[in-house]
Amino acid sequence: MKLHLMIPLYESTLLFFIFLLSGSLGLIAQESSADPYQMTQVCDGIKNQKMKMYCLDSLIQLYSPNQYFQLGLLHELKSEIVIQDNTEKALEYRQIASDYHLKSNLPESTFEYVNNKTTEAFLNSDMGNYSEAEKILIALEKYVNKNAKNNPKSQLTFANTYGLINGILGRNQESLDWALVAIDHMKIINPEDNEDLAMKYSNLGLAYKNVGDLKNSEKYLRLGREMLRKFRSKDDLSCLLDTYNLGAFYLEIKEPQKAFDCFDEAVKLLEAHDNINYTELNYFLNGRGAAYNALGKFKLAIQDFERTLSICQDLFKNTNSQELQIISNLSNNLYEINDLKAFDHYSTDALKKYCILLKKNLQLQTADDLLDFNNYISQIINPLTILQFQSGVQSSEFYNNLFNIQLLLKGLGLEREISLNKKLIENENENVSLNYGNWKQAKQDLEQIYLQTNDAKIIAAAEANVYKLKKEIYLEGFDEELFDISIDLQKIVNQLPEKSIAIEFGRTAYKDSIFYYALLAKPTSQNVDAVRLFNESEIADRLNSDQNKRKSYVNRLYESESRGIQIENSEKNLKELILDPLLPFLDGIEKIYFAPDGLLHRINFGAIALNDFEVLNDKFELYQLGSSRKLVRPEKERIYENTAILIGGLDYDFEAEPKFTSRGTSNPSAWSNLKFTKREIDKIGGIYLEKYPKMDLTIIDGANGVEQNLRRLSYSFKSPRVIHIATHGFFLEYKEDAQNPFEKIKNPMMRSGIVLSGGNKGWLGQNSDLESDNILTASEIADLNLNNTELIVLSACETGLGDIGNSEGVFGLQRAFKIAGAKYIIMSLWQVPDRETSAFMEQFYENWLNEEMTIPKAFNQTQKQMRDRFFDPYQWAGFVLIE
Repeated sequence: MKLHLMIPLYESTLLFFIFLLSGSLGLIAQESSADPYQMTQVCDGIKNQKMKMYCLDSLIQLYSPNQYFQLGLLHELKSEIVIQDNTEKALEYRQIASDYHLKSNLPESTFEYVNNKTTEAFLNSDMGNYSEAEKILIALEKYVNKNAKNNPKSQLTFANTYGLINGILGRNQESLDWALVAIDHMKIINPEDNEDLAMKYSNLGLAYKNVGDLKNSEKYLRLGREMLRKFRSKDDLSCLLDTYNLGAFYLEIKEPQKAFDCFDEAVKLLEAHDNINYTELNYFLNGRGAAYNALGKFKLAIQDFERTLSICQDLFKNTNSQELQIISNLSNNLYEINDLKAFDHYSTDALKKYCILLKKNLQLQTADDLLDFNNYISQIINPLTILQFQSGVQSSEFYNNLFNIQLLLKGLGLEREISLNKKLIENENENVSLNYGNWKQAKQDLEQIYLQTNDAKIIAAAEANVYKLKKEIYLEGFDEELFDISIDLQKIVNQLPEKSIAIEFGRTAYKDSIFYYALLAKPTSQNVDAVRLFNESEIADRLNSDQNKRKSYVNRLYESESRGIQIENSEKNLKELILDPLLPFLDGIEKIYFAPDGLLHRINFGAIALNDFEVLNDKFELYQLGSSRKLVRPEKERIYENTAILIGGLDYDFEAEPKFTSRGTSNPSAWSNLKFTKREIDKIGGIYLEKYPKMDLTIIDGANGVEQNLRRLSYSFKSPRVIHIATHGFFLEYKEDAQNPFEKIKNPMMRSGIVLSGGNKGWLGQNSDLESDNILTASEIADLNLNNTELIVLSACETGLGDIGNSEGVFGLQRAFKIAGAKYIIMSLWQVPDRETSAFMEQFYENWLNEEMTIPKAFNQTQKQMRDRFFDPYQWAGFVLIE
């Protein structure tokens, strides 16, 4: 039986009074511009929410349809009433209010419009619609800049909101930047100490914490707290914000008891209040649970997490990152008390909700956004993955969901960049073309700034401008074909041929370590097999560029246990680290489709020794993919022109008597000419002309291989089918105090590239014009139009290297050429010797052109032939084929 509470007598009398006066109120509303706040004072004392809503609806009926400002304010009040019970309804009322204020010509409508739109952004964020929230704010920024340049109140509201939303999206530096802007506007509005300024200082302290600046974090958190105490007592509910931020700071610096005291004080204060603010209580219970966890009080933590999860789901009724965090926290604590059944239930639920969040927020996210968002969310999920492997539960549902997440995420940002580049090149929309031109120019300006200054503010402003222009391309007329988010394990299984297997490699960070795992899908199974592999520390040191150990370490890595140079018995080779755990699942398998992750992108899988006589390529057909989703959604077939450009024998100084060196030189003070590269391209050119006498073949050598000749590919209607570049390549680790200007750039796409004719001046910083410095960086290559190029061959050293991005592979030359549109790329993983490189390339073209093999088969056959010719893996296994 449903109970109905009686309406208090004074409220029912008041409502009857409203009925009697409705006619008079209607006349007042129609004949004057009565203040709607005064008109709604009769509702202020009503505690019953339904009655209050009825009063507001009655007042709305009293205004004429064109009294936009008044109607907007009334819908704002309606939104405030329902916000804790129905987020979607609250959002609907805010949208109505925004529409009314936009139509109003009253000066005060500007702030009300900004206030409503920022609230819309927050409500979308609460519902997990982060892409929609940011879309609102990007459009609002244009409105504010146009209509509220001299309105610091509107500027403050916008800056504060954008800062908080950026924090939710994991963009910590952007969050800090906007928090600083909000402080500036706050001081304009009221330069004296005040409550609002105190709260903004508290937000600033939290933003500093998130970027790791704990000194400034503590400074501003304490400043905000002390300032707020001048105006409010510690028992005042308005002091809760600074209490939460301070508690979060104490957790960060590992002082859990102080954190607990902050959160516990706030929880008790909220619970003692007549009308509990469950939105606030939700945050503080989660914080107190985290403090209990840090104190080792896991059962008490579980109680708080269970309660806050119930509140969160009741409040928002939509999956958001807050709910995901709570479930993850709950799972962790259930694992600690060894309740593995409950742990499995909640950790599996977390992965499901992770998928939901990702799918909801793909549409308006650039590649950079996706990387930031995934980095942020993955911090929540990562502990669950490692704990599942440690628990031994072998939860099929968990690992199936983990496989689906890999399908959804891996290389998604790269696909977004490829799609964007292709559509922009083909686009005929005038606005989009203009934005594209502005974006490319801004990118070039940024690259110039990287090389000319170390001023962090100038660099940050230029980076922000590039990001903003790119975002506008997505929002103004860019009709992107979204990739199929319905691809899942079942579709992969259905697509797999007989006697094949799909392997998704993954990596997860937990505490101070990173470990790798493999998820294996077969056509005969509905569930994946999950295998834990190794810790990244076991392999990372041997994949660096230390020349003194390079050859011996490469040979040790790729050889079997009883063959090759033994360095340290405790160090495992690739067979022991990767193959041995997987071999039990490969019985009866002939084809392996695999998608690497992390440092596995720096490994030639086909060259890993099975024994003294065989490598993996001998026993299996190997197909390296960016993601297993390629099995369901293969690339569309393209028709290629029979054209080729061969570049080699370059002169890096334009000297009459050039100096020669090996292709294995890394990061020199200046580049010397390569002895075998001219012979290499002449030999390959001969193979081409023998097979295709009438083909369009261009050989570029000596002083002709300048940057402008490659840039012309961007202006061509159709790029050549094959581009072969035999030159020096480089990838540099970031070093803030380096002498080389490229080495000091944080952007990895500017620390990777190839050296062209006359490139030494640019390398030494003597040519400041990026378009003619003859150092072609990965960032510049990504802007080329290579959509009609089937094969890029980088006959150079370390061209396959770069920074590793979470789920995004390698940020370097291979990413750049894929974005530019090339289908296949042959690249090197280490400093391959010059003579052996030439021999490899000549044999590859012989197999591909004269023997008429496919590119993958010709490549695999070449590696087998080179292995027979050269003993050490260092000499023959350095090249990989990327599709």
